[in-house]
Order: sequence, then C-alpha cells, then structure tokens
Amino acid sequence: AAEEQELVNQALAGQDYADAGTGPIGCTIATHVGVDAIAISYCPRYQPTR
Repeated sequence: AAEEQELVNQALAGQDYADAGTGPIGCTIATHVGVDAIAISYCPRYQPTR
C-alpha cells in the first residue's frame, strides 16, 4: 500500500486534479502510472488489464 501511495504521490506531484475530477484526464494519468485502484476511482469504467 505504501508503494502504491508513493506512485500516486509522484503522479499527483506534476498534475492539477482540481479540474480533472473523474474525467478522462484523471483516468489516463492514473492508468499510465499503473495504479489500478486509483484508475478505477477516477474512471469507474476502467478495467485492470490482468
């Protein structure tokens, strides 16, 4: 969990999620980072690729 949080922190560091909300931007960023749980929370239709 700590590792995931660190990845999330790194992803958020350079991004402004204030206006990203649950839209495709947040989904794309989260998916690119590879944190499925976060990707799902930002993009409910996102399905982990495994």
